[in-house]
Amino acid sequence: LSHQETAQGQVETYITRGKELIDKAMIPAKSYADTVKEKNYGTFMQFLDLTDTITHIRNNFCQSIYQKEGAHFGQQIETALSKYQMDFLIQASKDFGINKE
Repeated sequence: LSHQETAQGQVETYITRGKELIDKAMIPAKSYADTVKEKNYGTFMQFLDLTDTITHIRNNFCQSIYQKEGAHFGQQIETALSKYQMDFLIQASKDFGINKE
């Protein structure tokens, strides 16, 4: 394996681990979304409060990678995990009827 391939493998591993952390952090918000009857703007805002934890977890996880692996590594992982979180929230906003697209 070249140095490039090894580094890319490490990036993938970090991204997978980060997604697992995000998924685990999402469990309370998902169960809230499942049980809440009125899917509207107000309940979506409460849902977002529950998901704030994810942003903290993601930031802490990415900070540790910046410190351990440097900026080039950290940026790739942060970009991937930010997109993962954003995709999730876009889907959630559709589920709550906020996002009609």
